[in-house]
Amino acid sequence: MNIKHFSLRIIVIFNVISIFLLTLFIINSFLASNQMFQPIDIRLFNFIFGLFIILLNILGIFIMRELFKRIKQDYIYRLKQIELINMREMNDLVREQRHDLLNHMQIIYGLLKLKKYDRLEEYLLEFSKETEKLKPLVNTGVPEVDILLQFKINKALRLNIDVDLTIKCKIDNIKINPFDLNKILSNLLDNAIDATLELQEDKRFIGINIFQTPMDYVFTIENSSKLLEKRTLNRIFEKNFSTKGTSRGMGLYIVKKIIEKNNGEITVDSVNDKVVFTVIFPKN
Repeated sequence: MNIKHFSLRIIVIFNVISIFLLTLFIINSFLASNQMFQPIDIRLFNFIFGLFIILLNILGIFIMRELFKRIKQDYIYRLKQIELINMREMNDLVREQRHDLLNHMQIIYGLLKLKKYDRLEEYLLEFSKETEKLKPLVNTGVPEVDILLQFKINKALRLNIDVDLTIKCKIDNIKINPFDLNKILSNLLDNAIDATLELQEDKRFIGINIFQTPMDYVFTIENSSKLLEKRTLNRIFEKNFSTKGTSRGMGLYIVKKIIEKNNGEITVDSVNDKVVFTVIFPKN
């Protein structure tokens, strides 16, 4: 049995017993006052009843504290897992790009040695186009966010997903720290990538838009997707709810918790074969 469920069950049992004893205490006091029931020592009787109730409540408070401590530890552990996954993905992407570059250099060197200059020119032109494709201009004013967006965009492009990035403002004055903001963006972008991979290549699209209003900073992340039902959208931020099968469903739940911790809000909508997540953080 899950330790958290066991602790909750114990707390419920303690509360039920406390209510039962308190009810007996009240009934006993009523009967004694009307001389319908009189124990040998009414003060001792009341003392024992009160002591039981107090002890049960103290034990309940202690177990509840331990339960909240475990929940907090579990929450931190899951955040660390997300951070570790992102770091691994970034490392894998760097290694992949380095490996690809070495392959390209070997081919270019081979064509040069064989004096295949026409083929070399064609290959360099194609290589130039591919390199340019993998270098979108990312400048949010927050270097940590720029690096994350660069990696995620390059990952999407390598999976033949069209990416549209629009940055209309700098976010260097945003109140949320870059560590938390990267957790949010990383999770939303990973979900967007996973969703588009279920579609045909010519229908894969992700849009990232960063802008501001007089009062807020706004992030929208949209992706092409099958139309989601209203009941799915209503439950999408619930703990353990997922459309991807079992043992999933913590990402968006954690994202929502981080956003709320930083006084922000997140909404989701599904229209015109797109899913759009909107994250808003107040400037003040």
